[in-house]
Amino acid sequence: MPLAAALLLPPLLVLGACAGPLGAGGTGGPGDPGATPGSVPVSFERTPDGGGRFYPIVEVRVGSSSSSYRVILDTGSHGLVMTTGLEGTSATGGRYSVDYVGVSAEGPLTTAAFSIGGHTASRVALLEADCPGGCVWDGLSDIDGVLGIGQGYTSVPAGEASIDFYSPLRQLDVAAERAGHTLDFGPDTGILSLGAPQLPGATALSADPHTSPGDPRSYPDGVPVYDREVELCWAVGEGSQCTTTMIDSGAPSGMIAGDQFAPVTRTVPVTGDDPQTRLGTVRPGTPVAVATPDGTSPFLEWTADDSTHELVVYNSIDDGDFNTGNAFFVGRSVGYDNGTGRILVGGATAG
Repeated sequence: MPLAAALLLPPLLVLGACAGPLGAGGTGGPGDPGATPGSVPVSFERTPDGGGRFYPIVEVRVGSSSSSYRVILDTGSHGLVMTTGLEGTSATGGRYSVDYVGVSAEGPLTTAAFSIGGHTASRVALLEADCPGGCVWDGLSDIDGVLGIGQGYTSVPAGEASIDFYSPLRQLDVAAERAGHTLDFGPDTGILSLGAPQLPGATALSADPHTSPGDPRSYPDGVPVYDREVELCWAVGEGSQCTTTMIDSGAPSGMIAGDQFAPVTRTVPVTGDDPQTRLGTVRPGTPVAVATPDGTSPFLEWTADDSTHELVVYNSIDDGDFNTGNAFFVGRSVGYDNGTGRILVGGATAG
């Protein structure tokens, strides 16, 4: 999700990353490296502006209701945030708040049973949120929440206890299922596969261990917490920059900033002095390439457009991170190894 940020957390300290090709020996993550525990269909909810941008949607069950809920599948945040009424949840006494671009959510932390595609977690913490400005995502009001599956772990005070708030996929009952996950996005639909990713020959992006003061260094099962962001080198037209980047399935558009991109930016009138002001979008037809800092050639290339591959240009970005948007995922497989923190970028398998 664009710039998702838990308000109870201090800002993330990003220390950079290294990367390189992954050999055929697998990912080295926890669990059975040959296991393929299950897959979950992902639908694309197009924004009503007709431009073709989308949010990836999965169905989950939460609490005691037999109904399923439609939530955004978001690698740019962590934890389950529900913005609709639920049944069968238990109060914890904790409260939490989170900001996304365009939507703020706040409310009590509760616990409940969780399942996705028939794969269960007996008890997870979640935010039962109200949205002061409305729970509307780029004009879409029929979405029930956000499933944040990115790295990140928040320990929220609740009286004399604390509540562990992090990705429900890391809390599934079956060990092989929580070893990681892979997103395969085609042009119109996708698949979320549970378990350690199997992408021999993929480019491996290695995130650093998360070290922000006051944040937990490891999850309750002892596995280290890693940064969500990685260092990537961007080339957009003739402009370029190496910077920390959020690889974000929940963002319908990418985000970059810098004067070097002005020649390829279609500008819009700017008013006020907002430090994060949208200047315009990259002109359709502009080549975009992404490489690792030590890479000699891009591992990913696409062409900017006004649809799925829209790239928004800002004068600056509050947290300093560029954002790939979900264009990064379209037409390829992207795996997340929970044991090592690596993000594996391979070829597409979804139609």
